[in-house]
Amino acid sequence: MHSLGIDIGGTKTAMVLVDSEGRVVAEKIFPTARQNPEHQIELLKRHFEELTANRSLPKTIGIGIAGQIEKSTGTVLLAPNVQWKQVPIKQLIEKAFHLPTTVLNDVRAAAWGEWLYGAGKGCNDLLCLFFGTGVGGAFIDDGILREGASNTAGEIGHMVIDLNGRACSCGQRGCWETLVGGWGIAKMVQEGVRAEPERASLFLQLAQGNSETLSARHLFEAHKQGDPLAKQMIDRVSHAMVAGVASLINTFNPARLVVGGGVIEGYPEFLPLLRRDVPKACLEAAAHSFEIVESKLKGNAVAVGAAACAKELK
Repeated sequence: MHSLGIDIGGTKTAMVLVDSEGRVVAEKIFPTARQNPEHQIELLKRHFEELTANRSLPKTIGIGIAGQIEKSTGTVLLAPNVQWKQVPIKQLIEKAFHLPTTVLNDVRAAAWGEWLYGAGKGCNDLLCLFFGTGVGGAFIDDGILREGASNTAGEIGHMVIDLNGRACSCGQRGCWETLVGGWGIAKMVQEGVRAEPERASLFLQLAQGNSETLSARHLFEAHKQGDPLAKQMIDRVSHAMVAGVASLINTFNPARLVVGGGVIEGYPEFLPLLRRDVPKACLEAAAHSFEIVESKLKGNAVAVGAAACAKELK
């Protein structure tokens, strides 16, 4: 039996058709319609028709989205990175597709996918961290995916670690994702280039002279080319990433940490850095009780996990 998994991210949406073994049969990737849920539904319908042409239709739909979800209704209470608030996405999808739909936080979906089919398989105390546009986490404790009292467990990107830090999309200041999330890294790069234009010639060259378009991708490229300003920025991101991960290891004491997301895929050097430095920053009792592994499902983790959840909860 096929299930449809949808990952609505801050910049792009992935739609996958998944078989009963968690294998991706077909997939589509397209830009997310930020601020416009109705347009997003139209995009989903259009790509669904292309995805399922000459294939068995799915029996269920699972949606993972970076935000807080009301479990009983499937309403997106707040998804800062797509600027959605109080969007009844479950209702809209079921009306459009006439299929039972499950909606959950994107990293919780990814954790479930990794636990069933990927890097978390066989581990019942699992922490997943995904560094994408924002930063999200999920914890599987003794084989149970923890949801929290109001279904918002795992919003680790919004741990405030700098009371005087940059404004976050959630309305607070100094959240962890303002330092290690894709959009936060982009802001840091843009601010750094404006502050030191005399050191930023490579950045401006990569961005064709428009500093406002600079992103994490430009930072990673500049660093690979040996740019000193890029190294300074990478060091800043690395320090914040290690500090946050170590705090989470101390908090959850997992046996395995699965790390993924676009920031890790864009700069794989973060992974050996975490393996080297996180144990040094942890409490001694926690320092040697876990392993850090990369997401096996990578860019499909959220969609595959959402599809698996939908099939289980139908």
